[in-house]
Amino acid sequence: MTSSSEREALDRRAATLMARIDELATFSEEADCLIRRFLTEELVAANTRTAEWMVAAGMTTRVDAVSNLFGRSESDPPG
Repeated sequence: MTSSSEREALDRRAATLMARIDELATFSEEADCLIRRFLTEELVAANTRTAEWMVAAGMTTRVDAVSNLFGRSESDPPG
């Protein structure tokens, strides 16, 4: 069973996630639909914002030769 404080924490995380989804939806080439084509200003802006969230979460980021964004969270080796 989930306690009240655990439920509240989950609700806050869900609200943050939904706000981020809504923010990413603003990076579009058109106002009435979501369009982000390869190497457009909108795609770069969305990737930049996502990378900011990744870094804030303690992840390292990199972009490959074709502009894919990767985030990595390091952990201690097993043992």
